[in-house]
Amino acid sequence: MAKLLLHLTQEEHFDRAFACQLKMAGYLRHCQVPKRIIDLTDVVSLYWRRMSCFAVSLFQKIWMRFEARRLTFWEKRIAQIADLVLLVSPVDAMELKKMIPRVQVEVLPNGVDLTYFRPMSQSDRPVLLFYGHLRYPPNADGVFWFCREVFPFIKQSIPEAEFWIAGKDPPKELAKLTILAGVKVLGYVPDLRSYLEQAAVVVVPLRFGAGTRIKILEALASGRSVVSTSLGCEGLDVTSGVHLEIADEPPEFFATIVNLLRNPSRRAALAASGRRLVEEQYCWKEVGKRLLELLR
Repeated sequence: MAKLLLHLTQEEHFDRAFACQLKMAGYLRHCQVPKRIIDLTDVVSLYWRRMSCFAVSLFQKIWMRFEARRLTFWEKRIAQIADLVLLVSPVDAMELKKMIPRVQVEVLPNGVDLTYFRPMSQSDRPVLLFYGHLRYPPNADGVFWFCREVFPFIKQSIPEAEFWIAGKDPPKELAKLTILAGVKVLGYVPDLRSYLEQAAVVVVPLRFGAGTRIKILEALASGRSVVSTSLGCEGLDVTSGVHLEIADEPPEFFATIVNLLRNPSRRAALAASGRRLVEEQYCWKEVGKRLLELLR
């Protein structure tokens, strides 16, 4: 691969070399071009540092901290060979700037397909929906936390409430959550839109991670009310009470969801504001324009 890139960029003229994510960024060293750009997406070392705070054993914590250090070393080294580094979140951009003050960093946000995810009419069913890859640790942790700390109290207030969990590869422990009243583990679904249509609220109870959550952009584009932790919506230009609701502690999360389930007009107002936001800032067309500007 390295020899091929070196030969290709010596024999032909290219204006830019563009690498996606840390695993490919090292190959930029072998590209003889005027400018090199890395789209890191996230600062992965930040993800591992945050996850180490939720380790269940001392061994896990030590291993996660070691992994964070290893990735920090490579992120520093790789960023120094680039003329420009792109990240999806201002938080990650600040983190990289702390690590390497002289690095040239720009934020290029994630986007959403606004023709695929269209506004839907409000659902009258008290269905809460979470979706994402269920073997991804932040997703699995968030689902367990929500089922343990929040949903039982929602069920007491609204007995007909349901919590649907969609996503591929649910671990065995997570699949067993179906023993809880009102909880459905759907596994992989071919089309999220039919489940979004039936949901009154999308929940994003993440407690660690990095970057930004595309699931929030998809939910807002679909006209769905979202309740998220502060970290869950980190890096997105959202305002609590305007585009979605933010809650971090179980009682606050519970009260916010119950209030939304009982207040259709409030859900409709959030849905309208959320859709406007993604149309203005997070559609792929606008993201593409920004990328072209940066490449130029």
